[in-house]
Amino acid sequence: MQQAIFVHFPTQEVEYKFYNRALSTMKFSRESFDAFNQQVKGQLATSTFPPPSLSVLFTSPSSLPSLDIYIALSTISLTSDELSWLETTCPYFHPTYLAFLSALRLDPANQVVATFVPQPHFGKDMGDIEIIIKGKWVETILYEVSFPLISLQGGRRLDV
Repeated sequence: MQQAIFVHFPTQEVEYKFYNRALSTMKFSRESFDAFNQQVKGQLATSTFPPPSLSVLFTSPSSLPSLDIYIALSTISLTSDELSWLETTCPYFHPTYLAFLSALRLDPANQVVATFVPQPHFGKDMGDIEIIIKGKWVETILYEVSFPLISLQGGRRLDV
């Protein structure tokens, strides 16, 4: 899909919005939102853990590291081994698309807007999270793949 967008709609701007389908039962604490927002914006100190490869976007949330291990979305990149695998296994990917994918870096500081919406009737610091992603479709489509932003939120949500 991304390759088709790369070829046919390379400059198309889009906007995505996260909808919490469990809105009536699942609320987030302000603390979890703040940690999530810092993580997305790359404001947490990095650990010695190496920056993840692009394959982290295709990982199930339960197998991702916790927030204690910093994952800066802006550092995710396609490794040379992953590029070689794609070239060998997926001959339908055009070399110009693979070059684009190799150079691509997510830019959450400019593409992601997260807002905490307090819901006092659930507790003093409990509420909903609104997440809006804006940018070029060819870049922001990667936020759709198992929605890595919510994966980062992982175990920090609170159900009431």
